[in-house]
Amino acid sequence: YREWAWRELLALATDYPALKACLGRIPKEMQEGELCAPIAEKMLQIGQYPRVVKWVKTHYPKHRNAQLLPPMIEAARYLSPREQQKIMDTVEGWLHDAPQDAALLLHLGQMAYAKQLWGKAQGYLEASLRLEPTVHARLTLAKVFEQSQRHNDAQEQRRLALSAMDETAEH
Repeated sequence: YREWAWRELLALATDYPALKACLGRIPKEMQEGELCAPIAEKMLQIGQYPRVVKWVKTHYPKHRNAQLLPPMIEAARYLSPREQQKIMDTVEGWLHDAPQDAALLLHLGQMAYAKQLWGKAQGYLEASLRLEPTVHARLTLAKVFEQSQRHNDAQEQRRLALSAMDETAEH
């Protein structure tokens, strides 16, 4: 019940001063635990992009919560190319500590795709797929292949993604 109440309080924050007041009431263990990713998402929602990045850089290394990565990747899109590169360097540093982290590889692939680094994106996405073949990784890799004019490879990734979706629907 307490977690639900904190989530409701978090949902009411519509700007940074309200979010800051909300965070002042939520216990630190909740902020660093169950509410860590929702807090990052709320910061993103209200346009606090540098704060999202700072939040994730603070909390991801401690808990390796993959749910923190999408808000940071989205926030990076609104920052300068220099800041985006710093974020990518940070995430690549995290990968050195956990080279078999499929979610981290997927998110690095997405960041590289957003920066139009096709070769780097392909490498990260293929490594992610070797560890955990997800539909999302396949579709992102298909987009990379399209950008690289590798249309047959892109079509194959889309076919594999559809096949995986059909398997999921059957179960």
